[in-house]
Amino acid sequence: TTTTTTTSTTTQEASCALFGCGPFEPGRSCQCDPQCGSQGDCCDDFVAVCTDPTTTTTTATPSTTTSTTTTSTTSTTTTSTTTTFAPFPAQCAVCLNRKNLDASVVCPARCEVG
Repeated sequence: TTTTTTTSTTTQEASCALFGCGPFEPGRSCQCDPQCGSQGDCCDDFVAVCTDPTTTTTTATPSTTTSTTTTSTTSTTTTSTTTTFAPFPAQCAVCLNRKNLDASVVCPARCEVG
């Protein structure tokens, strides 16, 4: 007795009709998302399946615009703050002690012992 088994596989072409319209789906051979046009990976039937058939094209009508320019003067005031440090023994001793503990601390130049 001879038994013959025949297996047939139907392969459906990748399409928006098959996938449905929606978000980007990694791993698909083509896409049906709104950005596929700019990405260049739309399925062949994207326009037919996923776009609104009632889309209309609007042509702009030329118009004339009149503008008025108003000039104003702005005054800017700059305030500077000067920070003074205590004499060497107080402020510099604290800074130098911190510098010894943490190499990222930078003391003012006047505190450096030279």
